[in-house]
Parts: sequence; C-alpha cells; structure tokens
Amino acid sequence: YTDLAVIKIDASGLPAATLGASSAVTVGDQVYAIGNPLGVLTSSVSQGIISGLDRSITVQDHSMTLMQTDAAVNPGNSGGGLFNTNGELIGIVNAKSYGLDVEGIGFAIPMDSAKPILMDLIDHGYVTGRPYLGISMQDVALRYGNSNGRGGYDPFSFYAGNYETRVQVMAVQESSAAQTAGVLVNDIIIALDGTEITGSSQLSALLYAYKVGDTVTISVLRGNETVDLSVTLGERQS
Repeated sequence: YTDLAVIKIDASGLPAATLGASSAVTVGDQVYAIGNPLGVLTSSVSQGIISGLDRSITVQDHSMTLMQTDAAVNPGNSGGGLFNTNGELIGIVNAKSYGLDVEGIGFAIPMDSAKPILMDLIDHGYVTGRPYLGISMQDVALRYGNSNGRGGYDPFSFYAGNYETRVQVMAVQESSAAQTAGVLVNDIIIALDGTEITGSSQLSALLYAYKVGDTVTISVLRGNETVDLSVTLGERQS
C-alpha cells in the first residue's frame, strides 16, 4: 500500500540523512538518486531533475501520488533516497515506467507523504487509520452462464461459458468487521458498493479509499444466491 518499511538495528552514533520538505520542491529542481541498481552496484548516484509533481500512478493496482524524475532509476534503486542539492532527503525512489519507447521516467514517494507513515510504524508498529475487512482471500475464476441456459455463476461446473475473475473468502478473522457483518468462508465477493470486483488486488485498492468506521455494502455469491452485506470497516493493526 505504501511501499515503506522501518528497520531497527542495534547500533549508535551512525550518520543519518537530513529530512527535507518535499512541499518545497518545484519542477526543474536538480536531484540525486542514490541506490543499488541491479542489486550489485552499491551506493550508485544518478543525477536528474524533478520532471513532475503529484503524479497519480498505479503500482500493483494501488494508486499513489508520486514525484517524477528523469534521474536514472533501475531495478535495485527502489528504497533508495532522492536528495536535493542541499543533501536533504526529499523522496524515496520506488517505481519507474519501462518499455521500448520509454526512457527517463522514474518516481519517488514524497518525503512529506512518507514521514507520517514512518512515524506510525515507529510509534505503533503499523500505519494507523487503514480500513480492514478481516478476511483472507484469493482470486477465483468462475464461468458465467450455466448448462441449462438460465445464467448465473457456477465455479464448480465445466460447461461452456465466459470466465470471470472474482474473489473467494478463504478465512474470516475472529471479531473482525467481516465476521460481524456475516461474511462466511467460501463466499465469493462480486461487488463493493456497486463496483464490480475482478480481483483481490482491486478489492484492496478500493478499500483503501475508505476510512475506518465507514460502512460499505459487499455483495457476495453464496451458493446460488447473491447476498448484500453491510460492513462497518475496522482498523488494520499489522
């Protein structure tokens, strides 16, 4: 969801980066990316500029607001620092666009966005305010239509029909929002507040748009019936 983690080590007196304010960054500012490209070229430095701000980028089905840079970013750079000319850490490199016709499009998490997440991880061990259903899930391929032509979903028959991907509930956490709402193991989640669900990553991304305490309607396929369940979202604490 955030692509951030905090690692604690038993050491003292180590030099630390000075945290800068990404809100002070403007397009055209010179920046330096430091990382380990290809996983072997330790402490490599590449130079570039800030090419754009507040870029809405989808990374593994999760929408993130990132800074864009043309500093060279390669596999192994993710997690490395993006620094301004004062040596202040203004972002954390985490993604790049790639393709035959793509060059010089890298992205970094703005430091102003990263700070509260890192402080939550240090103070609480998790990021506060994240909505949580309380289920384990997996993608499942269903066939739409059935052998007698009446339509409907059937994950267990092998008749001619069109495949559609939905989300199957594999486990329900005790005392979770899902259990309170009546979600059951083997329910097939087909919609969230009327939005068709086509995979677990999509469902997770949609949930992150809500707040803890929000009430949502989850539509599930249970046997041959569609059931609408009202779920008041809890808080993820892991």
